[in-house]
Amino acid sequence: MSAWPRRAATAALLVASLAGTAAASQPLAHLPVLGGVATARRAQLASALARALEGAGHDALDGARLSDDAAAAEHRRRADALVASGRSLAEQVHYEAALRTLAAAEREARAGLALFVAPRLLAEICFYRGIALLPTDRAEGTRSLVQSFQLHPERTLVASERSPKLERAIARARAEARVAPPLRPSDEETSLAARALGVERLVLLRVSGAGGREEARLARFDLRQPRWREARAIGWSASADEAALVAVLRGAFDEILPAKRGVARPRPARSPGAPRRTLPLVLAGLGGAALASGAVLLVLARGRENAAQGLADQTPPVEYEPRVREIEEAGRRYDAAGIACLVAGGAAVVVATAVWLLRPEPSRPRLSVGPGGIRVALSWR
Repeated sequence: MSAWPRRAATAALLVASLAGTAAASQPLAHLPVLGGVATARRAQLASALARALEGAGHDALDGARLSDDAAAAEHRRRADALVASGRSLAEQVHYEAALRTLAAAEREARAGLALFVAPRLLAEICFYRGIALLPTDRAEGTRSLVQSFQLHPERTLVASERSPKLERAIARARAEARVAPPLRPSDEETSLAARALGVERLVLLRVSGAGGREEARLARFDLRQPRWREARAIGWSASADEAALVAVLRGAFDEILPAKRGVARPRPARSPGAPRRTLPLVLAGLGGAALASGAVLLVLARGRENAAQGLADQTPPVEYEPRVREIEEAGRRYDAAGIACLVAGGAAVVVATAVWLLRPEPSRPRLSVGPGGIRVALSWR
């Protein structure tokens, strides 16, 4: 199939995927898994990632469609030719020329989205760049070798005339790659991938594994604001099946993806002690307000009393004027209301204090060792 029909078919497929009702959200592209895991395991992780996306209510486009982009494929073909030349120069110990050639190869490879589509191509570049750098910059050379084994952990090296010192450096880099943090593409590479797929959001799973356990980072990239939003580290046994992976990944999506309209997310369970912690605070607030109101009313009552006394001193002592009686009645009402507020407020504060002191403590994990191994228990006291 020529490049034009293939690109037209890809564009038509993307348009069909993006079409739908007005309420539908834009599809997400899930990119191939990056990290030091075997090829078969990478395929299983990528499948679990797609299933978890769909189960969370998001339409997913497979990031492997990046291989259909003709312009990117041309960049990768040029990178292949440059890698062959750089490898030859490195093996002939022409390290400076090899580094220049490999730098050009890396630019072409990254423009060709090799990190997502052809990680082994980048692994070759990193490997021979590391060999060329080791004599003059050991730290940078080792870092490049580690990246090579991260990109292609199953790489086998043919016997050669390398020195024992170089062989030891390669062996150390292979060991470091097993425990190194997962690789992450640059913002520029990810933006190119998003444009090639015709989407504005990408989901990437980066995995590293060692000692029978795999650690992963799930991240989302937004093209409008080119930056990564990453979920917390998650992990599982290296032997976990796809169903278990889907369950773990679906929970991580809550941190980096907004809920799609019409898809209900489970609400977090409320702590059984939450009402016990809230009630005393509410009672204390109401009690404080009642005490303050009572104090204000008593001050008003004292003012009315003084006003009535002052007016009575200006009248004959035999009989008060009606105005004096009116003021005295208002003072007595304020006095009664103020006392009632003080009593109610004091009672509320006492009850709030009692409830606060008797509330249960938050749950605390307790470890216990028994015949079945280590157990963790949560208890309320």
